[in-house]
Amino acid sequence: MYRIKMITLYVAAALLLTSESSQGQEKVTLLPLVHPEMTAEYKHDYSLLYKSDSAEQIVPGRSTRGWVQLDIKGSWKSTETSKPVAESEDFEMEATIKKAFNSFFFDQKLKTYDQHPYTLDQLNDRVFNWQISSKGEVLEVTHGFKPDELNRADIVTTFEETWAPEMHPILPENPVGAGDTWTAKHTFTAPFDQVPEKALVEITSTYEVKKLGKKKGNVTIVIKEKREVKYHAWAYVTPVSVLYEGEGEGEVEWKIDVDRRVVLSQKGKTTIKRPQVTVASKEKPADNIKAEVTLRYSRKLDKLK
Repeated sequence: MYRIKMITLYVAAALLLTSESSQGQEKVTLLPLVHPEMTAEYKHDYSLLYKSDSAEQIVPGRSTRGWVQLDIKGSWKSTETSKPVAESEDFEMEATIKKAFNSFFFDQKLKTYDQHPYTLDQLNDRVFNWQISSKGEVLEVTHGFKPDELNRADIVTTFEETWAPEMHPILPENPVGAGDTWTAKHTFTAPFDQVPEKALVEITSTYEVKKLGKKKGNVTIVIKEKREVKYHAWAYVTPVSVLYEGEGEGEVEWKIDVDRRVVLSQKGKTTIKRPQVTVASKEKPADNIKAEVTLRYSRKLDKLK
């Protein structure tokens, strides 16, 4: 009897190990997130938190040393369609912006529209066309309107710089399964309108597959991305307007429907420590500013039809 029990345990253990091994060996090929016959609707949320000392250097009229905090929170919806680019492996994603909104805080006090009227809702019903490579790199963005139609043209640049790093993961060259990793580098630039410089996002990523699964019969994948970043961007909440440039790191979690080739959800955070800070109206950076910028972004699929 004892021997029969032991044999049963060995068989059960062997079956469990075989099952785990089989699952561990399961791999999927990730293809560009193109869905030409479907329309995807997403809800996006983002925030920017800028903190620094040396208020006397960057706040107009401030003469005493102290801390400064700018806090921007916003959201928008996008209606997206995709199509292959002719005679190319690239594809184009056309996004119409809806229900855009943001709020601005200076030293934790909410700014009214009269105090800071440079709001994201000006992008409502406007169209952005993103050209993306077969690997997932953002190559170009164009729009069917002129930025100077807005009350501040650089709203467009800031918006594009916020969204571009989150548009598409850089895809692996080979099929991947749980535990597999790959690395990639991605650079996005866009011109500022009011200063002779460019916005820059340069990301070196390490991706790791955390889980393969199924949802409503479709194969799904969860990917964790760790980022090393270089940023050159603009933070503006009246009365402070500064360009910041520096390096940092971040993490993003992607949940993707492999079969339907869409992002189901995404959430990430990036921190830039000790960036160089330049008041937008000046040519040289401020001296010895201790600053930190925290960027957050998330999106979730509302509909796919």
